[in-house]
Amino acid sequence: MAAVNYEYYTIGKIELFKNPIFKFLIIRLNAIPVNRKGFCRQTLKVAIEILGQNKIVAIFPEGYISKNGTLGRFKSGVARLALEAKVPIIPVAIVGSNRALPLGRRIPRPHRVIVKFGEPIYVDNNEQNYNRKVMAELTEKVRQQIILMLNDKNHNQ
Repeated sequence: MAAVNYEYYTIGKIELFKNPIFKFLIIRLNAIPVNRKGFCRQTLKVAIEILGQNKIVAIFPEGYISKNGTLGRFKSGVARLALEAKVPIIPVAIVGSNRALPLGRRIPRPHRVIVKFGEPIYVDNNEQNYNRKVMAELTEKVRQQIILMLNDKNHNQ
């Protein structure tokens, strides 16, 4: 998130908030807890309120850290939030973070990390009765744009 020069919030699994020391840190980093076992109306409500203040909410749509750096299946939360808040989605691809801080390591290694920002994906602001199909299509559109950014060999963006 060092690549963003704006106040931002991020959504993190509720288990991260159980360790008092880590909870102290992530709350100061504007983390919002989410129960990943099912739909979390409270997290959605808080995120919509933050977006209504023209602030950024960062979501890691896979919901977990990849062990090998490959892109996994996306959850539909990013689409639901964009549709309910009526805000665009800005896809972001992070290249090299799995080498700079491999899963399970506590100390980072020297490695270049590149953050790429994609073109905004606008949602239909008139969409009142969106359903799972609409959310799935929007989620896949975000995923495909991130795949294109990850596959782009010109990492100087």
